[in-house]
Amino acid sequence: MSKNFLFRKFLMMLMMALILWSVLTSLVYNQIASPVFQRIKSDDLFDQASVVSYIASQKNNDIDKELIDLLALSIRFYETGAFITNQDGDVLIYKFPNNIPETFFDDVDEEFYSLITNVLSDGKKYSKVVHLDNINQDLLLVAMPIVNKDDSNQIIGSVIMMQTMQELKASYLSLNVALLISAFIVGLIVVIPIIFMTSHMVRPLTDMRNAASAMIEGDFSHRLKPLKEDNEISYLVNAFNHLSGELDNNISKLTNERNQLQHIINGIAEGIVAVDAYGNVTHSNDIIWQLFHQDSKKYSADELLKITDLNSLFESCLIEQKNIMIVK
Repeated sequence: MSKNFLFRKFLMMLMMALILWSVLTSLVYNQIASPVFQRIKSDDLFDQASVVSYIASQKNNDIDKELIDLLALSIRFYETGAFITNQDGDVLIYKFPNNIPETFFDDVDEEFYSLITNVLSDGKKYSKVVHLDNINQDLLLVAMPIVNKDDSNQIIGSVIMMQTMQELKASYLSLNVALLISAFIVGLIVVIPIIFMTSHMVRPLTDMRNAASAMIEGDFSHRLKPLKEDNEISYLVNAFNHLSGELDNNISKLTNERNQLQHIINGIAEGIVAVDAYGNVTHSNDIIWQLFHQDSKKYSADELLKITDLNSLFESCLIEQKNIMIVK
């Protein structure tokens, strides 16, 4: 089976399909996963920011111990940094987790204050991803307004929550690895039935190749096992069996005709030699050897023509297209 061309091609196509599927799945996942995970994480940070915004609103944006403890809990359990500003955009309080350096303002100062300005100006919530060069990480920022508890149309400040994307990237990277591993496992599971089905499908073709090789050697007795399925391969098998049967029958008839003709030629008292259009001997009888006192075991019929110069006589006959008679 290892020498079977079709079997190798089927397996190669299967492996290429699995590899292509794995690569395309990984590429599509990398393109889709990042914004999806980012949106999920943004919604989570917005939920945290809404809690801080509500408490700050109830306290009229006065920073007290309860608000400070809330920010500390946010850092402790979620590793989330938080800012609270007044209506002018001035920072009232901020807390950082350990994985975000306080010098991050050096990298995102413009984006940070632009986000605060947008929130304070239109009262909508915003999210943005910025890159921190000093720690070579992406930072997710979400901001939402703090409204006056007595007048929902009055904005008295803003809440900004932040978290690094390191955990987020690790999450979809692990899922990407899981996808590749699952593709590999699926490939191993699928290969076994594919090998069985492919070998079953190409076996008649292999048997046909062996039978054709035997026919080349002159053995027309080989027949292929008929298939129960009604498909192209079963039709080909039946056609091959019919062809080999007809060839075997016709060659048997030709062999019988040749033997009968040879018996007739051998029974003629005169010497007979027949050649084809190229001067090659096709038939001869034993009398011709006796007439020229030659041994049939020592020379072939073609060699006899050269020895007796009959080959030139046949050449003249073929060229002139007429009967020629000579006496030797």
